[in-house]
Amino acid sequence: MAKTVLQEKQAILKLPQHSLILYVRTRWNSLHLMLERFLKQYPAIQAASLDQRLKKPMERDRLVRFADEDLRRAEDFIRLMRVMYTSTLCVSLEKNPTSGQILPILKKLEMHFTVADDTVFVSNLKKQVWGNLSKRYQSDEIRNFLEEATALDPRFKLKMDDNAAVWDRIKGKFLAKKLTDSEKSTDLDCGGDGDENMEGMESEAEKNQMHPCKTPKITPLEELQGICGTGTCRRNRLYGAQLKLKSEKQLKKEGRGACSVVTNAQNLSITRWLDSSVIHMASTCTGQSPSDVAQRWSKKEKKMLNIRRPFSVKLYNQHMGGVDLMDQCVAMYPHRRKKKRWYIKVFFHFSDVTTVNAWHLYKMSGLEQMDLLHFKASVACALINAGSIKTRGRGRPSATPPRKRRAVSKAPPEIRFGSGNHWPQLTEAKNANRCQDAACTRKTKYICMQCCMALCPGCFANYHGR
Repeated sequence: MAKTVLQEKQAILKLPQHSLILYVRTRWNSLHLMLERFLKQYPAIQAASLDQRLKKPMERDRLVRFADEDLRRAEDFIRLMRVMYTSTLCVSLEKNPTSGQILPILKKLEMHFTVADDTVFVSNLKKQVWGNLSKRYQSDEIRNFLEEATALDPRFKLKMDDNAAVWDRIKGKFLAKKLTDSEKSTDLDCGGDGDENMEGMESEAEKNQMHPCKTPKITPLEELQGICGTGTCRRNRLYGAQLKLKSEKQLKKEGRGACSVVTNAQNLSITRWLDSSVIHMASTCTGQSPSDVAQRWSKKEKKMLNIRRPFSVKLYNQHMGGVDLMDQCVAMYPHRRKKKRWYIKVFFHFSDVTTVNAWHLYKMSGLEQMDLLHFKASVACALINAGSIKTRGRGRPSATPPRKRRAVSKAPPEIRFGSGNHWPQLTEAKNANRCQDAACTRKTKYICMQCCMALCPGCFANYHGR
């Protein structure tokens, strides 16, 4: 009854049809939201409490209405705790909450709760809330960690007090970690077919005697029966080689085709080559030489240019072209449908790969040329028709005019001339069917197990031969 009366009063006063929020002890935000909703719906609540239909229930439950002093305190509570609510939302709504937000939020809360107020109620409430918050994060270790996290956060690093001391601690920890890593790493040295211009260059890492370099995962391939590896790598996974390589800015000054190579003690070479963009190649068997000349289109000059190409790039393009072509053909007509079962998606992917490979073999056979879409359609028709046996209906013929005889469906060439179970099978049909061999006019009860076509046993070789 109370809910119905409240909705009637909300409609009369043209207030939003919102239900009231109840306070949950384990969620402090619920108290803030409850009072906020109560104040918004206060006119409708007062009107509902004066309704005669709720008079007896209120007297029975001993419910009292808000006094003016209670209303002012509720408004002061909402105004005071609004900053706590927004701070909670600021952290909880982010995908990756960071520890760098803690100190800026505490500083904002301190400025809010330490301002003097006239009313006793607000002053006591501020003392209780800030007295609880000020006791947190007092440990020196935790405090230093939060200060460093705030300094590294791009949103707050300029708002830190005593910023220089914090950055000195961060710099000291970073240098200590770099020195520890440099003791475990292998130094890179230029050599082999590397860049002659690298000699005499002194990088910042050489000044500090730090050469961090870990070995990429392709290095152990050398130990597997002489198998070597060559592949592209990201610029952030060079494992320290970027300290020895020419910078991308320097390569762009030299022009398209510029190259820089470094090799470590494990005979792993990293090549940085400038094509239309900077490319990084890692290899255990090749480097820059013997380089060759490749043609590239220049958008700026509107013509083909001859540029130097490292041997590792040439070798990679030579052996990866087929893989890229297969991926391109699969992406042209894929089975991209949302599926709950992962193995169905895997099955359709491998069926696409098989069809694309079969299409390339079909083009090499010298038969009638067919594009990929029509080839996939013919494969689909062949799979649908495979194993289908058309049987005649039972019963006596009706008195209606006789229907025209249906044309016998022919087996697709892929099934008729393909390899498979082309064996005669005796059916239990009452009437024999006409043999489908063009040179035979007899009827037979035998069919082909693969083509499902009526054939005499002696006509199998002639029918399935081209």
